[in-house]
Amino acid sequence: MQQDSKKRSHSEVTLNTGVAFIVGTLLNLFFLPYFAEGIAQQDLLTAVIISIVFTIASYCRAYSLRRTFDRFSKKRRKDTKSKSHSEIVLNIGVGYFIAMALNLTFLPLFATEIAEQNIAIALMISVVYIFISYWRSFFLRRLFNGFKANASFGKFFHQVKNGEIKLL
Repeated sequence: MQQDSKKRSHSEVTLNTGVAFIVGTLLNLFFLPYFAEGIAQQDLLTAVIISIVFTIASYCRAYSLRRTFDRFSKKRRKDTKSKSHSEIVLNIGVGYFIAMALNLTFLPLFATEIAEQNIAIALMISVVYIFISYWRSFFLRRLFNGFKANASFGKFFHQVKNGEIKLL
């Protein structure tokens, strides 16, 4: 793994998180109010629908930025499209379940403010989700930085377990 991989990981995750903050805040402000009643009732279907919409937006954003970042990389060994796709799918998959938990526990606390399209609440919700997303993405980016394109996942996780690959 290159010396600057932690710096590159932070740069990429920071850019991704910044774009996610803008997109997420807009979705919180203009999309969530349609689901305020379901949010207040902690309705599972509402949480699933919200998670699916945010997941689709997240996948499109993350994959585009991952490929763009890799295109401008000075590294000799660039990520393959399948590796980028695998990383994004894992990241989004983990994020989906975290978001579901937050949608069922955290959002109901602000159902009234969401219905009123309160900008301060939309921003605050974005900050909470983004904080969690940043560290999840950074951890998974470091994980994939350590994974060599020609290595098997079994060998890779064995290297992580033995401390041969440092994630933080």
